[in-house]
Amino acid sequence: MAKMSVNPVEHVAAEINSMLAQASTPAGIAAVNTAAFVTQAQAVLDYGYDVVLGAISQVLSQTIFASRPYTSIFPSLYADSRRWGNHVRKINFVDKEFTEDVRLDAAQMVDGNAIDQWIIRKPDVFQMNFYGVQDYADQITIFTDQLDMAFSGPDELMRFFAGVMQEIENKHVQAEEEFTRGVVANAITAKAYADAGNVRHVITEYNDYTGESLTPATYRDPANIGNFARWFAGWIKTLSGFMRERSTLYHVNPIIGGAQKNVKRHTPADMQRIFVNTAELNQASTRVLTDAFNEEYLRTATYEPVNFWQSIKDGEHMKVSATPSYIDANGVEQTAASPVVADGILGIVFDRDFMGYTRVNNFIRSTPVNSRGGYSNTFWGWRFRYWQDMTENCVVLALD
Repeated sequence: MAKMSVNPVEHVAAEINSMLAQASTPAGIAAVNTAAFVTQAQAVLDYGYDVVLGAISQVLSQTIFASRPYTSIFPSLYADSRRWGNHVRKINFVDKEFTEDVRLDAAQMVDGNAIDQWIIRKPDVFQMNFYGVQDYADQITIFTDQLDMAFSGPDELMRFFAGVMQEIENKHVQAEEEFTRGVVANAITAKAYADAGNVRHVITEYNDYTGESLTPATYRDPANIGNFARWFAGWIKTLSGFMRERSTLYHVNPIIGGAQKNVKRHTPADMQRIFVNTAELNQASTRVLTDAFNEEYLRTATYEPVNFWQSIKDGEHMKVSATPSYIDANGVEQTAASPVVADGILGIVFDRDFMGYTRVNNFIRSTPVNSRGGYSNTFWGWRFRYWQDMTENCVVLALD
């Protein structure tokens, strides 16, 4: 299904709310429309409520503010606006075949013949474009004096406000993280849907290499997981080496103007990104994982362990469900007709230019104090670009 042309600014609050629920609540996995942006404490109080929020008890002997800073995952996917501006066009270059050296062609080096040095041979290039901006917003009301009765003094009141703002910041950081998680989910499902040749089946390849007959149910047995983890680390090393070579293998080569554009890409080690889901590999010993993923050949790449791809409840199943955007054989952006489910996803290895996001225009603004109501409002707004280029190298690692 072709992706429809819409307002260049897309409102994606519904998507971020869904992804946040999957990442931080027991809601379980549900299909996310990534194409839209590729994003036991007792509640009943035993004491009187404050008159404004209706959620904080009146002063007790001690108050604990349950707030701490949160750090986002996937920092390597961020690209500043210098790399990705308001409108991006990407010029790609295609190799032409070599020609014969006519200087040694006896058939042409004869009397009366002329060698034409003005034959035209234009460079083979094509352009990819990135469009669209996604936005969402947030708001909070801060009261100036009505909360006084709930706290013992100005210091505690300021700590309360600091806690409120810290948790808002944590929410914003997690929102950015979940959209980024959505970009990864889009990449995995887009590859499964439109570039299945670059979904590698790791257990199958392990069996072919070793002569074993492991399955997704038996590879995790104590007798198997150590050998598998060591082999997998070596296999990642080999794949990383192949992706450093200049080839047409690990990406989509679109048909443009009736001709297939076989773009040769290479991804140097320092431009490789390796995300591995650790839910299953954690069964291996710490020594195995340390030896496997901290050797010199992976230090040059950016390696990030991932606890879960999409749903924290279903994290151990390594499942992704999304309706991805992708490019078809003609290089045109499309949206999958229905959600794509990819199960048993162990990892993804890709070029830094394959996917990412950039902040376009974020803001925070506060109103003056409402003199009669004694409060002010603070507003946040975000505009992001979440992008993916399937003509860049990317391989998905499936655990089957």
